[in-house]
Amino acid sequence: MDLDFDTLTKAFPEYELSTKARPDGGFVLTLQREERSFQRVVGASAQLDWLISTLRRDLALEYGEVPPVESLKVLHGRPLPRYLRA
Repeated sequence: MDLDFDTLTKAFPEYELSTKARPDGGFVLTLQREERSFQRVVGASAQLDWLISTLRRDLALEYGEVPPVESLKVLHGRPLPRYLRA
């Protein structure tokens, strides 16, 4: 995992960030604030800008807010994930 965790932490200053390694090379990311916990599994090949945008979108949806437009623009250019190995 080559992600810059300092940049990731600075992107979410109001949250306490923690990670737990997974055997597949990815990790479980936990953002915690005011006794509310938010977890996502992040793959080993995730890019930092994409990860920050998706987390901002998911957090907004979790709290019943409208996601930032920037978080939606980054997602538009990526293909849907494939779950079958060819």
